[in-house]
Formats: sequence, C-alpha cells, structure tokens
Amino acid sequence: MIKRLILCEASVALLSGLTGSAFGTIIQVPADQPTIQAGINAAANGDTVLVAPGTYAENINFHGKAIKVKSSNGSKTTIINGNQAGPVVTFSSGETKKSILNGFTITNGLGNEASDYSGGGIYCNNSSPTIQRNIITANTASVGGGIEVFGGAPYIQGNIIADNIQDPNFDGGWGGGISLENGSSASVIGNKISGNLWNGGPNGGGGQGGGIALNSAGGPLLENNEIFSNAADYGPGGGIWIIDTSAFLIQNLIYGNTAQFGGGVYIDLSSTSYQVTFVNDTFAQNVGNGAELPGDGSAVYAVGYDNNLEFSNNIFASSAGRESFFCAPAGVLPELTANDGFDTSGNGFGGDCAGLTGTNGNISADPQFVKPARNNYQLKSTSPVINAGDNSAPGLPKKDLRGKPRIVGGVIDMGVYEFQ
Repeated sequence: MIKRLILCEASVALLSGLTGSAFGTIIQVPADQPTIQAGINAAANGDTVLVAPGTYAENINFHGKAIKVKSSNGSKTTIINGNQAGPVVTFSSGETKKSILNGFTITNGLGNEASDYSGGGIYCNNSSPTIQRNIITANTASVGGGIEVFGGAPYIQGNIIADNIQDPNFDGGWGGGISLENGSSASVIGNKISGNLWNGGPNGGGGQGGGIALNSAGGPLLENNEIFSNAADYGPGGGIWIIDTSAFLIQNLIYGNTAQFGGGVYIDLSSTSYQVTFVNDTFAQNVGNGAELPGDGSAVYAVGYDNNLEFSNNIFASSAGRESFFCAPAGVLPELTANDGFDTSGNGFGGDCAGLTGTNGNISADPQFVKPARNNYQLKSTSPVINAGDNSAPGLPKKDLRGKPRIVGGVIDMGVYEFQ
C-alpha cells in the first residue's frame, strides 16, 4: 500500500510538472487578466492566452514570447480594435513560429509611425510568427494595410484579409492586403485577400499591389490563396505586385482585380538574379484600366529581366483589355509552358510575347469556366485546358484548390481546378 501511494504521488507530481512546463499554463482573459496585453505580460514561453468573446480596445505586442494568443470562440466574436493608435498587433522582437496569433478580428489599426506608417493590422519586423484564422479588416497604412512583413519568415495561413485602405495622407505605397519586403520569406497559404484599395493617395501618386506586394522580398511562397476584387488605382498590380523578388506562386485563384497595368499581377525584375515561378494559377476577369484606354496585361504584365520568370499550367483569362498576358522584357522572353492566354475582346498574348500561342503547349482558347459570373472557375467537361498541362512542372500540388486529387486522366489540367 505504501509503495502504491508513493507511485501515485510521483505520478501526480510528474503530471503537474508537465502541465506547468511542457504543456504550459492557460491564462484566461478577462477571467485571469483584464486585457490581452496583460495576459501576454503574465505569460511565459509555452503558455496560452485564451481570450473570451468580446471587443478589446488594445494594441498588443508579443515582446518576443513563444506563446499562443487565441480566441476561445473564433474570429467573428472576438475583436481587437486598435483605435487608430498604431498597429493592432506587433511582432518586433524576433518572434518565431511558436508565437501564434489565432482566431481574432483585427481592425481599426494604423500603420507604425516609426516605419512610415506601415502595417495597419499586423506589423512584423524581422520576426517569424504564425498568423492563422484571423479576419484582418478595415485597417489603414501607407504600406501593408492588413499585414506588413519587413524581414523574417512568418507563416500566414487561413486568414481573411479584406477591405484595408491606404492612408489618405500619403501618396504611393503598396500592399493593401499584405506587404512582404526586406528579404522576407513568408509562407502565405490558403488566405482570402479581397477588397483592399490602394488608390494612390491625395495627389494620385499611384498605389501598387492592391492585394499583395512583394517588394525586394526573399523567397516567399504563395499557395492556394484566393486574391480578388482588390484595386491599385493609378498604379500597377491590382492583385499582386512583384518587384526584385524570387517567389513561388502555386495554385492561386486571382480574379476581379483592377490596376492601371497588370490587373492580376505586375512583375518587374531589375536583374537576372531573381527567379519567379507560377504553377497552376488561374487569372480571370482582372482589368488593366489604363488612364484613358484599357491598359496592357489585364491578367499579367511582365517587364525587366525576365530570364528566370517561368509560367506553367496557368490560365490567363480576361474579358477586357488589349491582351491578357503582356511582356516587354529587357532580356530574353519569360519561359511559358502549357498556359492558356485568352481575352474575349483582345489578344491572349501581347507585346513581345504575342507569338507564344501554339508553342510549348501554350494555347489561346476560352477555358470554359462553369459560371464565371458567379466566380465559379471550375471547368466544364468540354474545356480545352483539361489534360493540357505539363506534368513535369515544378512544385505540382497533390490536390487542387477544392482539395480534390490532381492529375486525373493522366495529364494535369491547367489552372487551380482539376476536372473530376
């Protein structure tokens, strides 16, 4: 009996030790601490700050702690309101992926004053946190309205990043939804990025990258995102703006974005040292609106040294503009294999890329989406892009954007959806 008692006490002590250290302590807000920041301040590495539903008027900072800050009931009922006092959430102390922000509405933030008013919703400076399942909306900044990443490699997954706006006091700026710069190598996966407006400021200075801006970023990965209804009025890159960055874009659905040039994506590389690869992305109903006439490259506008710019298995479909895919490289043409360039009122491929139809498996044909008027870009059974892709393209996904198997019928389809 004494031995059993000793063993039982030892087991309880061991379990207690694990709960307090390996598993961490749960700090409840407001039951244990009155505010989220107070919970963070009281937490140690490995702890969880669990936040009850409600609206919290705060601007929080993780201060380098490897903790999870999580809502107990999801983002729709748990709101952090930054009151235009600065970024709503700050990571600036070398946080790692063990610093986790999960399940909040992040709203009414203002970009960091010390960094040219960048990062309205979330400001991430040389840090690599995990940002998951949040709604990041109605924030204001000059750069990075929803999220600004200045260095580091955060994991940004499953968020809704919508309706962030440019600071009306600044001309120019970039990255309405997300801005990645200064060598940042974020993983941006499975997000919905929409309705972000970068209109150029009070003097029409030209905003860039309504949805996402990659400006001298490192090696970011963009995969399985929906990027739609963003605008860069008077500037390039309605959906995505890429400047001097090496990036991998796999299976993103990019539609209904507007810019002066490159409604879907604008790419400008100043040297041959950069490598940008697009695989199985779908561009649809993006608009290059131009100043007076429809602008070039409603889906894609590519200039600069495009030697290492590659497109495989993509659909470039537009309904307005002079052409869907436009290139004017300073060096050799970008490499295009098994893509569909189609425009109902213009040319599929234009500029120096005008002769690509019929080469390397590239076609110019209506991809036959199921119901584009309702943003359904799955393929009809008669679509010419079915079994028309290239199985040797780099980084092929195992599943399509719906989570269905890829390479049905022996050859991969073009675009984000595999016809089942």
